[in-house]
Amino acid sequence: MAGDLCRRAELHTSTRTHVQANFRSLRDSGITWLAMSGLGIDKIMRRAGHDGIQTTMGYVKQTEDLTGDLGQPFAPLPKELTSFGLFGFSV
Repeated sequence: MAGDLCRRAELHTSTRTHVQANFRSLRDSGITWLAMSGLGIDKIMRRAGHDGIQTTMGYVKQTEDLTGDLGQPFAPLPKELTSFGLFGFSV
């Protein structure tokens, strides 16, 4: 069942409203979530491996420009993802 989730066509195509996930998009999302969580710029910069603060500030500005309900950064996993049946174990 879990293997089927990775073979969904939506994960491997880009459209006008969806971007195919890749290492870079996941990395950018992680850095953006760090900025949203309120972590200090110096810590974000160190974790991201940025040489200059201007690169990190781009993520901070992007976060400041976001509006609406974006969810909780690093929220707990939904129960469906941690239940015994999905991967054969419980968290």
